[in-house]
Amino acid sequence: MGRVTKRMLSGVVFGALIAAVAALPVQAEQPGDMWITTKVKMQLLMDDTVDGLDIHVDTVDGGVTLHGKVASEAAKKHAAGRAREVEGVGDVRNLLAVVPEAARDEVEVSDDKLEKRVSTVLERDKALEDSDITIESVHDGVVLLSGDAKTLSAHRRALEDARSVDGVRQVASQIRSPDELSDEELWQEGGSRSAAQGMGGEVSDLWITTKVKTQLMTESGLSPLAINVDTHRGVVTLFGSVGTEDVKMRAGDVVHQPLLVLGPDFCILSANRAFHETFRVERSEFEGRLLSEAKESSWLTSALRSRLDAVITDGAGFEDFETIQEFSHVGPRRVVLSGRGVVMNDDEQPVLIVLGIEDAGPAVTKAHEGEGEA
Repeated sequence: MGRVTKRMLSGVVFGALIAAVAALPVQAEQPGDMWITTKVKMQLLMDDTVDGLDIHVDTVDGGVTLHGKVASEAAKKHAAGRAREVEGVGDVRNLLAVVPEAARDEVEVSDDKLEKRVSTVLERDKALEDSDITIESVHDGVVLLSGDAKTLSAHRRALEDARSVDGVRQVASQIRSPDELSDEELWQEGGSRSAAQGMGGEVSDLWITTKVKTQLMTESGLSPLAINVDTHRGVVTLFGSVGTEDVKMRAGDVVHQPLLVLGPDFCILSANRAFHETFRVERSEFEGRLLSEAKESSWLTSALRSRLDAVITDGAGFEDFETIQEFSHVGPRRVVLSGRGVVMNDDEQPVLIVLGIEDAGPAVTKAHEGEGEA
């Protein structure tokens, strides 16, 4: 009997995936599961034992899967307990990895400064333009939010914003919001992208998650029940287990965002189909080469190297790293890079880096400045 090696599908798959799946009808997910996912995330974001920003949540038929990292076994059990408190939760599949936090000096921030920082983050979030979120109080790093959120997703978003500010130890909420998810937060007939852009022009994370799950259901040979999906600020995380490396890569290809998978030495292990199609490059030009030796112009600048080093050594992901790359077939392009580490099985440090690449349009370099001039 052939031996099947289980491979963990654990990684961050990056985001402008909407257009490729926008035409698909949405039938994969019932609103009850999305509601449970949202409420569990809110529970964890308001908890003082775990960092809800480090935990991904997915729900299928009332069964909740937790994935990410916590600092201790006690925190892992605690997170599962908080998930079980949400109405409608059945089983809790706890895939949280225990990664003890490195010793570090806590940055002390006065409550007054903390209030100003949280207020600034809330004011700048376009997803909250139709909501009226206020800070009721800040005491010893505990932020109490109040006001009115237009949707349940906006309520969760405000909690995420506040919790993301350095120095905030806990977030509590007196925000008034609907306790149900609206159709616009999940889907509209035909699954249009515009229907999901009801929050400051940004596409709903729930809508993205629903679309990705639907796409997984339509792919022959992929089991959507074996692959969990979570989305945060447009960044999609796939986690679970699949039978082969080929299935793992096919699942990654479902998300139509250019991706490179790097080893710890920054060797390009693979590039997804969207990368090759977007930039019109052959696999031989990238795969199997060091990032610094790719056929196109070198990607590995000193600034990018320092970001990638931090992913491997500290598990610190990054976003919005903009640079210019020259491609032989499409010319110079402005690209925005995002990087996340992938922890496999019980390893404490990332062993792979998933590099998401957003094509931000053509760029003008010195070699092209005079082109087209009389």
